[in-house]
Amino acid sequence: MRGTSEYRATLVTHHGKGGVIAPLLQSAGWTVDVLDRDTDALGTFSGDVERRGSPRDVAITKALLASGESAAPWFLASEGSLTRDPWGLARDHELVVLVHAASGVTLVGEALSHDVVLVGEEVNSEWTDSRLDDLCARADLGRHHLMVVSVTHDVPARGGLARRVEVETALREMSAPGRRLRIQSDCRAHLSASRREVIGAATRDLIRKLSSTCPSCAGVGFSPVEAVEGLRCSQCYLPTREPRAHLWACPWCDFRRETLVEATVDPSRCPWCNP
Repeated sequence: MRGTSEYRATLVTHHGKGGVIAPLLQSAGWTVDVLDRDTDALGTFSGDVERRGSPRDVAITKALLASGESAAPWFLASEGSLTRDPWGLARDHELVVLVHAASGVTLVGEALSHDVVLVGEEVNSEWTDSRLDDLCARADLGRHHLMVVSVTHDVPARGGLARRVEVETALREMSAPGRRLRIQSDCRAHLSASRREVIGAATRDLIRKLSSTCPSCAGVGFSPVEAVEGLRCSQCYLPTREPRAHLWACPWCDFRRETLVEATVDPSRCPWCNP
């Protein structure tokens, strides 16, 4: 397969993300070397350092930190975005990127999940012990960790808090007149069990793409890149916004192929039958 004469990658990680990604790739036949680097300069979950660029760009930048220190054919890294959607549900979007050293070809595995623990509350004059108890319970403290941050980031955040007493100590030591503090999930992968599950799903998506080869050049990573709208309704037979086909593309050459969706749209999802 083009670009895969040696199934070896260097994973750039911080605080143990290699424990999620490396074993899965190794089970797929890859050799993975782990390069531990402080990547906080590219952005922190505490907000002390703002992430600049898209999650994909940041993940590629992380992976390329290995370019001067590894002779492996591939560089590997991940990046996550944890937010809340408009309905208030926690949302974790994870990317795992694999960059080919010689060509720059980049393969991306991704996963999206709402099954991630994500809490956060600002401490105010109405804060009580019972509210802290409730927050710790919702944070699944132990399997997950908390951090205390200053809203204005005038002092460093305190993270890796696994016990209630540690949260109380951080609150006490960081408190100052006029300073607003916030307790929130510490979303670093080695401190968030639910996030590690999503990183694992993104890694498995990457492995699926690695197993798909281009019919033209045999390069790995032949996969869908775009949905083509227009699937017809089963009742009125008019086109809808549902995908009628998926466009597959090769990252190594210009080969493209459409695969048709062999189905129709239920009238309940048709904008003409059910406006």
